[in-house]
Amino acid sequence: MKILLISDNKKLFNLTRNSIDSEHELIWENYASITSNKYLCSDVVILHFTQIMLEKGILISLVKMKIKLGALVPILAVVEGGTPQQLFSLLKVGAYDYVDILSKEQDIYKEKISNIIMWKWYLEKYGKLKK
Repeated sequence: MKILLISDNKKLFNLTRNSIDSEHELIWENYASITSNKYLCSDVVILHFTQIMLEKGILISLVKMKIKLGALVPILAVVEGGTPQQLFSLLKVGAYDYVDILSKEQDIYKEKISNIIMWKWYLEKYGKLKK
């Protein structure tokens, strides 16, 4: 399974790489790749939102990922803080789940990644996604 991480943060990349099983392929791209014409392909997306991005209301990147990869591709939003309203907005726009990376709990992050991979499996098996 291909997991696409959209983030400008190398520390998050390393944390993500250490949180996924070796059977999965991790692809790391920055935010410029969303707006470019670069072809992105993935089974699951992890999208990083900094506090500044949340304050600016920059949810368009999540919408662009849904357009590029399809409405049913599971997206895990990694946030740095955020108000309940900002987190609700992420879920409303299309994130399947979120994790606050400031919690410093790698086990929680690893569990969220595992859950989002299960969503992909479930959608392929029982939902509208067919390989």
